[in-house]
Amino acid sequence: MKTKIGIIGSGVVSQVLADGFIKHGYEVKIGSRDTLKLNEWKNKAGEKGSTGSFAEAANFGEIIVLAAKGTAASEALKLAGETNLHREAVHVRGDVLQGLRLTSKVRAPWGCTRPAQR
Repeated sequence: MKTKIGIIGSGVVSQVLADGFIKHGYEVKIGSRDTLKLNEWKNKAGEKGSTGSFAEAANFGEIIVLAAKGTAASEALKLAGETNLHREAVHVRGDVLQGLRLTSKVRAPWGCTRPAQR
């Protein structure tokens, strides 16, 4: 069975990433505060795509992708729940994690500690 991907965030970037993962055979759950806004995406995604809360997406994924807008990322991670953030990877800026007490190791799978500079 292919890896399951949980995506925290439900904007355009999240949906494009989810479509790409599904295209390559992965199962994807997109987490959102408002899953109703994802009905159109869910209908197009078929059986390999699903939606839920941030916590449900984080718990679902063997790999977790943070794709929330920078201003909302910290709150999205809090809503995902620190006990759900024990999977392979969550790549975020260090300042987003400030104030969160995570018991699990949060890292990028390629060893980056901060995003690439433009």
